[in-house]
This record gives sequence, C-alpha cells and structure tokens, in this order.
Amino acid sequence: MVVVGSLSNVLARLLIYSFTYGTRAVGEAYRIALREGSSGVGQLARNIGRGRMDPAEARLILNLRPKNTPEELETAFNRHYAANDPEKGGSKYLGWKMQAAKEMLDSTSRK
Repeated sequence: MVVVGSLSNVLARLLIYSFTYGTRAVGEAYRIALREGSSGVGQLARNIGRGRMDPAEARLILNLRPKNTPEELETAFNRHYAANDPEKGGSKYLGWKMQAAKEMLDSTSRK
C-alpha cells in the first residue's frame, strides 16, 4: 500500500510539473511567434509599398539564377504562382511575395 501511495504521489507531481512547464514553454513560443510574425508582415508591407525588395531575395523566391531571361522569369513566376494560387486555396502572403519578386526583377531587367 505504501508503494502504491508513493507511486501515485510521484506520478501526480510529474504530471503537475509537466503541465506547468509545458504551458510556460508553449506560451513563450506563442508570444515569440506573435512578435516575430507581426513584425515580419509589417516589414513586408512596408517593403512592397516602397518597392524595396532586394533582387537577390526576389531570385530566391522565384528560384532563379542571377542571370535570367525575361522568358525564364515569366515561366518561373507562372509555375510558382499556379502551384500556390490564392484563388485555389494557396497563401495570399506567398502570392504577394511572388508578385513583388516578379515586379522587382522586371524593373531591374528593363534598366
């Protein structure tokens, strides 16, 4: 009887500690995700509004090499956008990023 009582006591403490520290860890992760997520979206909106996407970032988004033709740009954009079309359940955020990347690379190729 004493073993069963002490075993249940240990299990109860383990459960309480796990719940307490697990809740703290999840809460902290959620707080960090909210802070980083909201600042990232705000930064993205400011950069798109001001046309400040870096050409290297634009090439990464569309998976292009540093030197590419306008046809390669158009093909890459169409392929990636079709795979993640917001009208078909894809991410609007990624759609905006791909559109901004295409506009950035279009503007740099015309210069």
